[in-house]
Amino acid sequence: MDIKELKSKANDLHSKNYNCAQSVAGAFSHLVDIDEANLFKVCEGFGGGMGDHKECCGAVTGGIVILSLLNSSGTNETLTKAETYNLSADLRNQFIEKYDLTTCEVLKSISTEDDSNICDNYITDSVEMVCKIIEREGLLK
Repeated sequence: MDIKELKSKANDLHSKNYNCAQSVAGAFSHLVDIDEANLFKVCEGFGGGMGDHKECCGAVTGGIVILSLLNSSGTNETLTKAETYNLSADLRNQFIEKYDLTTCEVLKSISTEDDSNICDNYITDSVEMVCKIIEREGLLK
């Protein structure tokens, strides 16, 4: 995986008005067994902090969607559930370690004059975190 290319794709999607969850997940669309249009549909409701409620950042939820698609058995058995929860928690914890929280509303209020779109930073950081988890856990089979 070329992290630089994935970050670029995610930011390109965001510049085309896809939300943060769609942008992160879309960067990984070639790695999961779901076409890009359906992946965008799955992630649409996570935008704006989960349905525009300014809760959990879409960059995090989009990454969780990808980790789930790569790890889950796709059944109602609990074979992979605990592992998938741990991967999700790992991404969330890394994001919190860097930004102290995952709340969209607060994250969007943190900006400096040179941040034309602060969300791009969250998107690229989430992409990088997801890449590292994928590689560390050997999720590409």
